[in-house]
Amino acid sequence: MGCCIIAVNDFSSDIMTASAGDDNSTKELKGSFVPFSNALIGVKESLNVMSTTDDITLGFTLELYSRYMLPRYKMCFCRMCKLVEFENATKTLEKAKPKNQEMLQKANDDAEEA
Repeated sequence: MGCCIIAVNDFSSDIMTASAGDDNSTKELKGSFVPFSNALIGVKESLNVMSTTDDITLGFTLELYSRYMLPRYKMCFCRMCKLVEFENATKTLEKAKPKNQEMLQKANDDAEEA
């Protein structure tokens, strides 16, 4: 976007310079050089505002995205920890002797609820 703005600015300057010459062959055309050059300056300013707005919007979007990703990461980490805890409780329950199974079943149910 920056090189486009520079090109429009250079083109506008070249047209202004061409309108200052004393060549009679382009006398009819010279009257339209200045309005066209002014229009190009307006286009340049418009492009400049658009690129600045896009940069600001991109910055806000990336900041918002990063703020949303951190809680999601924490949530996934907590879920993974609970899943590992549940799997460990299930394995322990399967290996338990019958007299300890009731106590471990309760612990397994508690882990499942979390």
